[in-house]
Amino acid sequence: MEMKNIKLWMITLVFVFSSYGFARPVRSFKVKGPVKALCFAPDLSLCAVAREIDQESAQVEIWDMRKGRLMHKLSRIVYPYHMTFSANSRCLAVNGHGFNHLQVWNPRTGKLRRTLRNQAENWHDYIAISPTGRYVAGGGSEQGTWLWEVKTGKILGCREPFFPGPIAFSPNEKNYFVLSHYNRREMTIQDVISGKVYRELGRSDAMQTAMFSPDGKIIAMAGYMPARNPAIKYEERLGFALWNVATGKKIYARTWVPTEQNWDSLFAISFSQDGALFATASDRTFRIWQTKTGKLVKVLDKRKVPVRAVSFSSKENLLATASSDGIVNLWRVP
Repeated sequence: MEMKNIKLWMITLVFVFSSYGFARPVRSFKVKGPVKALCFAPDLSLCAVAREIDQESAQVEIWDMRKGRLMHKLSRIVYPYHMTFSANSRCLAVNGHGFNHLQVWNPRTGKLRRTLRNQAENWHDYIAISPTGRYVAGGGSEQGTWLWEVKTGKILGCREPFFPGPIAFSPNEKNYFVLSHYNRREMTIQDVISGKVYRELGRSDAMQTAMFSPDGKIIAMAGYMPARNPAIKYEERLGFALWNVATGKKIYARTWVPTEQNWDSLFAISFSQDGALFATASDRTFRIWQTKTGKLVKVLDKRKVPVRAVSFSSKENLLATASSDGIVNLWRVP
C-alpha cells in the first residue's frame, strides 16, 4: 500500500511539474534578424518586428504567427523603437525618434490609418494604444504625454509636461496609467477625456513597462528596482511591482540581480487570460509568476541573446516569446 502511495505521489509530482513546465514549444519559427524590437498581437495571430537595417534604423514588418511567414513591410523607423498592438489586434501604433510623430497601421492590410503629430514635434519614448484602437498616447522628453483620437487625428490634450515614463490604458478604455514626472517617478491613473486624476499610486522606481490586469484591478510595472543593500545601486537590479488600482497601494515587489553576461533591461510583462499568472521577459530569460502571491512558477526559457517580447494569448491557452535572434516560440499553457 505504501509503495502504491509513493508511486501515486511521484506521478502527481511529475504531472504538477510538467503542467507548469511548458515542456516544449508547440510551434516555432524564425524571422530575419537581428530583431531590435518585437510585439505580439494579443490574440497571437500576428507579430510586428523591427528588423535591423543598420545601427540606427530598422524595418517594421508584420508576420503571420500561424504560418510563420512575412505578410507586410510597413515603414522604416529610427532608434529607439516602440510598437504596440491594440487589445482587439486591429491596430498597430509605431514610433521612432526619426519620425517626430506616431503612425497607426492596420496590421492585417498593411495600410496606414493615421499619422499623429503634436504641436511640439517632439519624439515619444513611450507609447500606448487603447483596447479598441480609439486613442493613442505618447510621451517623451520635456513635452509631456500627448493624447490623440485616432479616427480624427485630433489632439485631446497634453498632460503633465515633464519627463513621462511608461503608459498603459485600462481595459475599459476610460482611464490610462502614466508614470509621470519621470525624475520624481510619480504614478497616476487619469481619465482619458478630462485628464482628471482618478488614482495616485505614489512614487515608483525606474520602471520601463506597465500593464493592467485583464479585469483592470491591478497595474503591473517592471524595470529597474532598488536594492535592499544601500551599497548596491538600483540600476544593478531588475524587478517588478504590482499595485491595487482601487486602493492605490503596492501589493508586492520582486527583484533579482542578473549575471553580468545576461544584463538586459526588462522588456515586457504580460498577464494570462484569467489574470492568475503573468510572464516577464528580462536578462535573457522568460519567467512565469503567480499573480496572487508573486511566487516564481517557472523559468520558462533561457536564451543566449537579449529577449524582446512575451505575451499570453487573449483567446487561447498559448504564450509567445521572442528574442533578438528572431526565434519566436509558442508554448501551450496548462
